Amino acid sequence: MNQVSLSLHRNEYYFGHSPRVQKLLAGPVPAELVSTYATRETLDNFINRLAESAGVPAQLVTLYHGAEDALFKILGWAAARRMKVHTTSHGWAEYMRLMQGLKLEVCQTPLIEYPDRYEHPVEAFEAALAAETSPALVLLASPNNPTGHDLPAGEVTRLAQLFKRHLFLIDRVYTEFSEATFAPVSTCENIITLGSFSKFFGLPGLRVGFAVGHVPAVQSMSLGPSPWALQVCLAALDDSEYYRGNWTHMQNTAAHLTSILTSSGKFLTTCAPFVLFRCKGHVTEQQLSSAQEKAGVRGKVIYSGGQIQIRWSLASTEARQRIERCIEILESYAIY
Repeated sequence: MNQVSLSLHRNEYYFGHSPRVQKLLAGPVPAELVSTYATRETLDNFINRLAESAGVPAQLVTLYHGAEDALFKILGWAAARRMKVHTTSHGWAEYMRLMQGLKLEVCQTPLIEYPDRYEHPVEAFEAALAAETSPALVLLASPNNPTGHDLPAGEVTRLAQLFKRHLFLIDRVYTEFSEATFAPVSTCENIITLGSFSKFFGLPGLRVGFAVGHVPAVQSMSLGPSPWALQVCLAALDDSEYYRGNWTHMQNTAAHLTSILTSSGKFLTTCAPFVLFRCKGHVTEQQLSSAQEKAGVRGKVIYSGGQIQIRWSLASTEARQRIERCIEILESYAIY
């Protein structure tokens, strides 16, 4: 964390690992653990352990090479069936790139925008699904990237039960790993929920993602991750309480930042490990770039309705301090 500039827009996890996971990552790693595929027995043991931790039946867990792999394959399956995709506005840019590349027809319902937060458009979204007579794919992120708003599990299950002809794909990689992340929606046969060891435990290089639900049968094959990757992931599962402390830290950081009053803009309420700052109209992109450079922090600039917004990962105490410094510099620009 002592680099010149902290890039708080590529990865949401800047914490150290638990001692057990750190020991495995430090190596040395036997060649057979990275030069072979995991055996069927190893895969089954891993899936059983993951399912137990998530509070879901093991037969509902499918492994992928990262959550993006699951997302692409399920969207590809929908494209082959010419299914329309229903989603909301202000989503992850890669969603739209994937769907456009697959030539999927997309229906976006605008989020409800308040001065301090975004919210899911419950009535409008339900009306759009009701008007769709053919089976559709419903893609939602909870919490959503980049807005940070969450969709309660009860609302997801209500919609899934109301519209059983549609398949609901719920991206939950930006929530804390727990039984509550998956168990409440696992009883609905038309809901698939995505999870990621990259986001839950800060292990993006291992490329271990998974889906909980009745995935298309063509995707039920074993993907053959390395036994070393699964060994590290199992250690992270065993140390979930340690990583829960990191999530608590990020939640506390979010609460602290959203309480800041500044003439340069406003932090929006978030349920995710990142925060969105909406700049006031007088703040220019050049000023924002200059303030970030001076503060030693870098987030992702997002434009919405002519407004400049910036998304920062919450990360460590040092990162929070640099974000605060960036805001102070923006304020000074307004004064002078």
